[in-house]
Amino acid sequence: MRYLLSVLDTQTGEATQTEMQAINEFNAELESAGFWVMAAGLQHPDKAFVVTHEEGEPIATPGPHVRTERYISGFWIIETDSAESALALAKRAAAACNRAVEVRSFL
Repeated sequence: MRYLLSVLDTQTGEATQTEMQAINEFNAELESAGFWVMAAGLQHPDKAFVVTHEEGEPIATPGPHVRTERYISGFWIIETDSAESALALAKRAAAACNRAVEVRSFL
């Protein structure tokens, strides 16, 4: 089963050099253990656009969909056989990036 590990941030989204080293090491461990599907960092929500489809026309509005204290600054998609394994990996991910990590399974 696949899981989304979302990094929840309240900072700039920029990882420190130490955090990036820990994240890169964690990524390498995910790959070598066969859990890796993909991972990426995201720009700050202020650089986002929301596209809606109203009255037959797409409309793009700058800025995030929802303004909140925490936002998703990056993610991992992993593949593992249990929710317990995904949760254990999320704990390691949170330690590596020094941020909260939300775990959600794919449908």
